[in-house]
Amino acid sequence: SHSSLNRAIAVVEKSIEATKAKFKIDENKIFLLGFSQGGSMVLEMALRYPKKYTGFICCSGFLNWYETKREEKRPLRGVKLFASVGRRDMMVNPDLSIDSIKYLESHGAEVTINEYDMGHEMTYEVIEDIKYWIISVMKTK
Repeated sequence: SHSSLNRAIAVVEKSIEATKAKFKIDENKIFLLGFSQGGSMVLEMALRYPKKYTGFICCSGFLNWYETKREEKRPLRGVKLFASVGRRDMMVNPDLSIDSIKYLESHGAEVTINEYDMGHEMTYEVIEDIKYWIISVMKTK
């Protein structure tokens, strides 16, 4: 539901703020990464807070179209987004993932979509690709 999504996002935000308060963290180097439902949260947070984080990483996630109003204008120019999609994912339809990512791209997000011959999982190859994507994003900052 929308209220549980809002509560979950509030918990993530509070955790990030607490971490920033406890450790010396460069605010220009914060990336959000989520897998599955966490990936869905990352996409929603990119829509809500497009300028707050350096980059967004969605692994096997999708936008919940019941929660997201497609017709709203989204100022996502400059938002960096990496997405991994498993072509054999039986939990999250790969087309739904790609459709969700392309929605953000249609509103200006700079999107990298990598499709993998895998199911609903994180692999070493995905992690390596994320690492190199983060490095490339940081080089442009």
